[in-house]
This record gives sequence, C-alpha cells and structure tokens, in this order.
Amino acid sequence: MRCRPWSPLQATPPPARSPLGPAPRGRGLVARRAVPAGAPLLAVEAWNALAVSDEPGGRGGGAYGARALADWQAVHGSLPPLLEQYLLSDSNWFTRLVAWLLHVSRHGGGIWPLYRSLLPPGHESLMHFLPEEREELQSRELEALAAKERASILSLHESIFSGSSGDLSALALAAGPEDTLWAASMVNSRCFADEVGGEALSLVVPCADLANHDSSPNAGYRLDADAGAFLLVATRDVAAGEEVTISYLGTNPTKPNDLMLKDHGFVIPGNTNDRLPFSAGDDVQSRALGVPPVPRELDAALLLAAAKGLAASGGSSSGGDAAAAVGRLQAAARSLQPFCRRGGGGGGGDGGAAEAEARAAAQRRTVDALLQQCAAMRAGFATTAETDEALLAGAAAAGAGPAELSPRVRAAVASRLERKRLLAAAEALLSAYAGKL
Repeated sequence: MRCRPWSPLQATPPPARSPLGPAPRGRGLVARRAVPAGAPLLAVEAWNALAVSDEPGGRGGGAYGARALADWQAVHGSLPPLLEQYLLSDSNWFTRLVAWLLHVSRHGGGIWPLYRSLLPPGHESLMHFLPEEREELQSRELEALAAKERASILSLHESIFSGSSGDLSALALAAGPEDTLWAASMVNSRCFADEVGGEALSLVVPCADLANHDSSPNAGYRLDADAGAFLLVATRDVAAGEEVTISYLGTNPTKPNDLMLKDHGFVIPGNTNDRLPFSAGDDVQSRALGVPPVPRELDAALLLAAAKGLAASGGSSSGGDAAAAVGRLQAAARSLQPFCRRGGGGGGGDGGAAEAEARAAAQRRTVDALLQQCAAMRAGFATTAETDEALLAGAAAAGAGPAELSPRVRAAVASRLERKRLLAAAEALLSAYAGKL
C-alpha cells in the first residue's frame, strides 16, 4: 500500500456518507459515532479518485483504468487530449499519476483547488532533502539514497513534466522542478494500491488519504468496483471519538524505517523490520581488509531467552515507549540471528564441563566481536542519542544547533535517533546474553 495523511481538514467536512470527522490534532480521521467491525467508515465515490492501471497491457487489459478515466471526465470535465492519451499509455503508473495530480492542482476546477489547498506545501520524504539536510541523517547509505531519489525526480521533470523541455510541456504542468518534486512526493506517499478483476491499480483518493498510520490499525481499505466507491472499513469495533488508522506497510509488511523515511517522511518507533548491518567478516571487502571473521556461535534458544527477559522488564532502557522498546528488541534479535550456530541448541551431550566451557568461551568471543561492531557503529554518529532527544524535545543542546528544526531536519533527527535506540537494544541484548553464559 502507498498512502499518507494530508494536512488538517479544518472547515472541510468529510462526505455525507462518512461517519468520520477531523482528528483533534488536526491531521487524521476520527469516528463521529461507534462503528462495528466490518462496517464502512468512509466511502469515497470512485469517480472522485485519480485511478490508473499499473500495466494497461497486462492482466485486465487496462479496462477498469480506462473506465475510471471516462467516469472521472464525465463528472469533472474533459482532460486535454494529450493528457488523456498519456494516462492511458503504458508509461509508468507513477509518472502518469504525477501528471494527473499536477494537472488538477494547476488547472482543475470543482473540488480540486480545495484539495490542493489541503495538501502540505512541502514534504519530509528523502527526495526533498537538500545536501545540507542529508548530512543530518548521519548515514552514508541514506544520504546516497536521498541524492538518488532527488536526481531521479529531477530527471523526470526535465524529460516529462517541464514546461520548457518535457514531453508534456504543452500541458503546462510544472512551472519548475519544485512543482514536480511536490507532486511526486504526494503520489509516492499518499497513493493506494488495489486491483479489480486481476487488474492492478494505483489511486489517489481525496479524504481517504487523511487516515494516519498505526502499527495496530483499526481499519483497512478496498476499492469496491461494484459499489463504485473506495472504502475504509473497520477491522474491529471503533468507538465514537476514536481515531481511524490504517497501516502504511500494506502489501510490503517487511518495510524498514529507511524505506518509510524515503516514501513517507517519518520512521516507526520500534519497527521490527529494521536490521543492524552486522558483518560476519566473510565478505570480499572484509577479507581484503584482513578483518577476522565472526564465528557463528550464538545459541538461538539462549538469544530468545535473553530477549524475552529484557522484554519482560520493558525492553531496553532507551526510547521511553515500552512497546517500541520491545519492537527494537525483536529487530535486534533478528539482526543477530545470522550469528546463531546452525542446528540450534547448545549441545548438552556427554562432553562434560570442559566442553561446556569451551562452547561458552566461543559464544563470548562472538558476543565480544559483535559488541565491537556496535561500538564502531556508535562511533560513526556525529551526535549522541541524548542530544537528538533534546533536539526533538525543542531544547537546544550544547553545540548542536538551534532548538527550532525544519520539518526535514526533524525527520532526519528522528531517523538517526531510532537507529541509535536500535543499536542500544542490540547492545543490551548481547550483554544479557553474555550474562546467561
């Protein structure tokens, strides 16, 4: 799934078919009345959505996408022939939706000027990061990804959307690169995916894209072609006044925080999909540098016991939120899983005390090697977790800059802090493991 909330609804009520209202925090959807599990929370008429077939020449033949485009034009007015032709072409679904959103944002009437005014003017996804903002990520990999994302969108601007050089220049879609970056980030972060009759579809759905993310959501979504509506449906009983949430992970439940930041501009505290980049020392680069390999001597059962023990006490000491701390422990344990001895258990057997001590010594060597890698990772950060926490709390830390952070710098600080908290969880887990030997 590709989806993301928009900015405050304010004076714009949801459609009459919806039992939802704006969230108290100004972003999101709140149930106006109790809604039972399985009942619709929101219904947006399909002809109010921007829907394209992912592969018009694939399964389904693009039939629904073509029909949806015709229905949209019947309600909202005809599109320029060049744009209609492009939307029905076999160009990438992403660039087609960007073109459509740019058009309705600049030239659309009816509901579209209001929709445009409700969308955020900027975004915290990686494609928007400038070089000086990328440094705040404190990650060479993320910095490179941010640069690659931005370069890719700017290339699309020049070749497709630019009013002076793009293939669609006659449509006057983008006055400059910032217009294309904005529309690309809106599509990338707010778009839904579904299918009708085996035809894969991507959709931008006004109002539905107000739903916030939650790791334990109370709603799902689907496109009901027969009813002619895009629905948010309660997955459990939703109480009056409760915020309605969906999962942004959707069809990619293994999405780590690096990709959450890339697509949505934020990270999930305690994302169990995160992994620490431990090295076994058996790759080409490690061998070339003469780095000794790390023996795979950890005991999976003992690692699990150590993780459960820490979780029972509220997880690692960092991060405040107990549920997020437990999630980090799970992510840390999975990061360490490749260093467990194949075949499972600790062996027991008839080897006696000497053999048991030899096995314990081998495990301690693995723990020590992994703790050294943790120390190296920590040394690679330019700030401490405490500094980052102070920055996010709005307090100026000594030498760390002003308390006021731009939205993208705030997102970068939150991202690097989450990595530091995951690292602390791994260190706590390794120490707890060693304590059981």
